[in-house]
Amino acid sequence: MKKTARSGRTISSKASSCLIMFCLLSLGGTRQLQRLARAGGGSPEARARDSTSPRRADVRRIDPRWVYRNQDLRCQRPPKPVESEADHCDNAEFAVFYPDGEVALVGCELYRIGKTGRLLMSAGDDFSVRKGRWSQQGRRIIVASQCTHGLRWVGSGPDPRLEQVTEIWTVRTRTKAGLFLSLSRGRRVFRAAGDVLGLKDLAPMIADDNLN
Repeated sequence: MKKTARSGRTISSKASSCLIMFCLLSLGGTRQLQRLARAGGGSPEARARDSTSPRRADVRRIDPRWVYRNQDLRCQRPPKPVESEADHCDNAEFAVFYPDGEVALVGCELYRIGKTGRLLMSAGDDFSVRKGRWSQQGRRIIVASQCTHGLRWVGSGPDPRLEQVTEIWTVRTRTKAGLFLSLSRGRRVFRAAGDVLGLKDLAPMIADDNLN
């Protein structure tokens, strides 16, 4: 129930919604109504859903040529009695180097599919994201990043995920046009991730800033 400012009378929330829609129509507010409809009508459930989902405008397009995957995958067969033709890889890491100097590092799970050996992203499982900036000095790449998505911190003291981490990467090979073919961070080697199915899921994962 809601009180009006002048008369003190009360009107139902349904009547209030109708009044708002009538005013928007009277003012030629078609675009406003379309935005309200896309947001789910303004219901509490829709607002909660909208607050936890990355907005379309926040999801950056990713060119597959910017994406690199670690080569030391640890893949295992599912435990019995689970029947599956896919091996589970629980240590996958993707690095996305945007041309404008932004960077995103995504830790997630992959599945290696049967006889084909193709890799499939598992966007529905837990994942972590670090975002920041990168710069290049010759064959060295300096990456400064901070955690933006991950599991709940249950330890005592300051949350270490909030600290900025600086890492040194090395360009191992690249094309004549300057595109990276392979990179390394310490002993971990990364190569172009074109062999992975479902790379389109990386964009909304990176946009989902949510430290549980």
